[in-house]
Amino acid sequence: MKKILLAVWLLHTSTSNATDAFDKARAAALTQPAETVALFEQQLPDLSSTPAWHQRDWLVLASRAYTRLKQFSQAEQNLRQADQLLSAGLSKTDLLLAAGFVNFMQQKYPAAFYWYQCSARFDLPPIEQARVGTSLGQISYMQGDFAAAKIHFEQSLTAATLYKQAALVALLQNNLGLVLWRQQQYQPALARLRQAMYGYTQLQEPYSLQMASLNLLTVVVAQQDWPAFDRFAAGISKSIDDKAPAELQNYLALLQALRQAARPLQPAEVQHLQQLAAPLQIPGLVQNAALLLQQAGAGNGIAAPPALDPQQDLRLPQLEQHCGPYHAE
Repeated sequence: MKKILLAVWLLHTSTSNATDAFDKARAAALTQPAETVALFEQQLPDLSSTPAWHQRDWLVLASRAYTRLKQFSQAEQNLRQADQLLSAGLSKTDLLLAAGFVNFMQQKYPAAFYWYQCSARFDLPPIEQARVGTSLGQISYMQGDFAAAKIHFEQSLTAATLYKQAALVALLQNNLGLVLWRQQQYQPALARLRQAMYGYTQLQEPYSLQMASLNLLTVVVAQQDWPAFDRFAAGISKSIDDKAPAELQNYLALLQALRQAARPLQPAEVQHLQQLAAPLQIPGLVQNAALLLQQAGAGNGIAAPPALDPQQDLRLPQLEQHCGPYHAE
């Protein structure tokens, strides 16, 4: 009897430890992806002996963390392993969304659209439908189809508001602000972005607040409203300090340099601005920077994203059985 109780206790302890590790990894995934990857790699020796759903959850979570670290080959390898587990009857949604995310972060927008559009065909709960709609809107935005992006975002915002998804509401306010900026509706854009900032402040999400703040400054720089820039930048610069992610610090430095640069730009100023923009990797910031540099006379605008390439792109055979032929929609 003691042996049985000991075995049960050991099983419970092992399961509890694994759950704690996963919860820690999930909490760190957005702002500390290296910690998520470290926790995942600690699980690897025993992962294959755990239930299929547990393996899938770790593989998908870690793929997102690898993606944020720009380790795309490892992220894709994780998703291929997760795809092989689908024969065990697991849910497909998380894997579809992760495949879309990995491609989106590589600016492979047609491939990302394929996976997100496939997930939209499933009978998802309203909140998940709203998240998929948000992703489709982001792709439309990055491809320059602002009318389609606005429709996706507004529809998703309605659902997010109805179901009281505060974080998703803030994200959609942010995204609608960017769409309105690109449609040259500057004041409505600033109003949306300030709503996003308020939402993230209430949620105590510093990273998302920093991103929304930088987007607001982007709109102000595009307007060349320098008094407004100085008012907003005073507070935003305090939140994006040396403890903030390096890429956000770089982007703020670019905005500040655009504020200080004389017009027309001198060759040395053009070179300095291009050097500040060069390390950027987050797709939205890369695109924003390209537009601002072009406006200032220091760049050629947004580069064309890679086209869909069935020979080189991430392929997930189990999922593709449910999604149809792999091609751009």
